[in-house]
Amino acid sequence: MARTLTMFITFYTLSSHAFSQDISGMWKFENQYVDVEINITQSQGNLTGNHCIVYGAEGDFIDCADDNESTISGALDKGVFTINIKSEYAVDSVSKINLKLLPNGDLEWTLVSSLKDISFYPKKVILKKVT
Repeated sequence: MARTLTMFITFYTLSSHAFSQDISGMWKFENQYVDVEINITQSQGNLTGNHCIVYGAEGDFIDCADDNESTISGALDKGVFTINIKSEYAVDSVSKINLKLLPNGDLEWTLVSSLKDISFYPKKVILKKVT
């Protein structure tokens, strides 16, 4: 009985902490090579939103969703948000990204998988919250 109660308390604590990690809002990263912008809406552990990724100083590759189009879907799993981004640049291409909320409030983006057609997605960057 005590073991069951301990397991329940541990699960509840981990679950409530996970759902308290709200990453809703606009997140951005930019340098001289790539601009990444994602707009996330979180409802409990589920994520939706859209993206805009521009690669190259001249905007050589542009992969941006229309403002009202949802190109991001995902969920929270073991403290990491895993999202799929449907490309507007390479039709029918989906990239998988892990997002981790850092202690300082920034968001760590790690590219998990991507098709070669959209190889300009950054492998790892730190996103800052804009709104």
